[in-house]
Amino acid sequence: MADTVWGWRLTRGRAWLLVALAWAALYLPALGSLEVQGNEAKRILPALHMLAGGSWITPQLAGVKYFNKPPLMYWMIAGSFVLTGSRGEWAARLPSVVAVLVFVSLLVLRGRAWLGVKGRMCAALIFMTVVSFIEKGRQSEIDAAFVCVTGCALWWWLSAWGAVRGACCGECARARWRLWLPAAVIIGIGLLLKGPLLLVFVYVPLICVLAFERRLRELFTWPHGVAVLVWAGMLLAWVIACTLENPHNAAQTVWREEMGSRFLPEDFSVVAWLGSVLKVPVDFLPWFVFVPLLWWPSWTRSIAADEQRVFKAVRLALLICFVLVNSLPGTRPRYSMPLFAGASILLGWLLAAQAAQPWLQTWWVRALRVASVAWMIAAGGALLLGPTGIMSRLLRTVRAPVQVPPLAGSVQWLYMVGVTAMIIAGAWWLGRHAARRVQNLGDCVCATAGLMAAGMLAFAVYVMPFFTCNAIRRPVGAAIAAVVPEHAALHIFAKPELRESGYQSFLYYVPRTHVYLTNFADAAAAPFVLMAAHHTNDWLAANAARHLPMSLRTNVVYKQDVFCVLGRGAR
Repeated sequence: MADTVWGWRLTRGRAWLLVALAWAALYLPALGSLEVQGNEAKRILPALHMLAGGSWITPQLAGVKYFNKPPLMYWMIAGSFVLTGSRGEWAARLPSVVAVLVFVSLLVLRGRAWLGVKGRMCAALIFMTVVSFIEKGRQSEIDAAFVCVTGCALWWWLSAWGAVRGACCGECARARWRLWLPAAVIIGIGLLLKGPLLLVFVYVPLICVLAFERRLRELFTWPHGVAVLVWAGMLLAWVIACTLENPHNAAQTVWREEMGSRFLPEDFSVVAWLGSVLKVPVDFLPWFVFVPLLWWPSWTRSIAADEQRVFKAVRLALLICFVLVNSLPGTRPRYSMPLFAGASILLGWLLAAQAAQPWLQTWWVRALRVASVAWMIAAGGALLLGPTGIMSRLLRTVRAPVQVPPLAGSVQWLYMVGVTAMIIAGAWWLGRHAARRVQNLGDCVCATAGLMAAGMLAFAVYVMPFFTCNAIRRPVGAAIAAVVPEHAALHIFAKPELRESGYQSFLYYVPRTHVYLTNFADAAAAPFVLMAAHHTNDWLAANAARHLPMSLRTNVVYKQDVFCVLGRGAR
């Protein structure tokens, strides 16, 4: 029987189109509106340094060689800047967004009968609509790309395993090479993103599958041996090149400290550790509520009998990986994010396989209809309050401590009206036809993903402008750039032990050549210098003694810290 969604026949191409539309609505709107957040600048600044003539083997951050992470993310961001011709936030975040599309596309387009088109589409939609991952997937951070590469490696191996299991003697050798070699290349890419942690999330599931299938001997075949050489060689090639380029730098020491901090953190706290562990289920909302069903016998019986072993093996692997990662004293919730790919595959598999679950389906449809009404009211209210300026006047009246966006222009009005009309029309159609067209839980997954995509569109249109108006890094960067000529270099005084002005995310918004200094003696020929305010008097005195007068060009305040820009000669 052909798969259907909401009564329409579902093909592989149509499933991919629906997934791609959901991806575009969730991850593309206002991608460059937010200023850099969290550790994004730690990924962007080394990429910019590479493009400015720095080493592509050894990343550099704040004038210091940065060995903490492999370089692939910096290469990807730098490549995005080159390909798009832009250095904007959206271009820096594009690699993460594209990584999401690559994984869900592979998930939908590559598969076997044991997980049909609808199951794979549901898995892709579940993965993309994990709330915490929507945030990560829209940042120029390593985590989103790392999770997607982990998912690609796992899914390639799982989808290829069926061919090996069912192959006859003549075809088995070719099937083994297709099983291991492409997965090895994907694993190598993951190792260049974040290091050996990926091996846990890939090898534990595949070992569990082989153990359940009583085929552990596959680990000792020539194709797997060559695969190990491939993924290990990809990482070792960079390690060797980095060691040769930095013979006197203790890169290995940094790597050991980076790994050791996970096992023996200096500031270990049981409360903090327990909070990190408990936050993992929260991060997988809204879909974590269905995770217990993976162990519910009446639900798992819907999985075909000849595929029960694979399902149970991956399920056990997720539990083992969760325990392994979260038993580390220095664990963080983001360390468990690679589990999201496997959990999404299992949930999509389970929910799409259910023939009928009247009680859950009934309540889910009711929730969808209530959410549809709420979406229509929220979208209409936002259109009434936002671009008309009513919300801005209300905020000014109550003296809210936020900046308000300006009144919408004609083009922005048309855009907002169009988006709002689309959201209201879609929510109205869903609320009216949900009870009649929803035939199974897979349809509920698709409808939920559609509502979340509509919510992201509304968020981008009505909420993002408030974040943009209240940016704190962009104004600081603009103030510094205003007093430093376009073709001049900005020298940054940064004592490594103090970490004052060396690594500051607002430096991304100063499009000048950055030169880092660690002592006053290096400033003899520095025309423009940025430093923490409490160093200013010492700096001016040192330069006056050399008869190299400097003047204060501007002060900027960033997170309660004051920084000064000094310029050579009279202002």
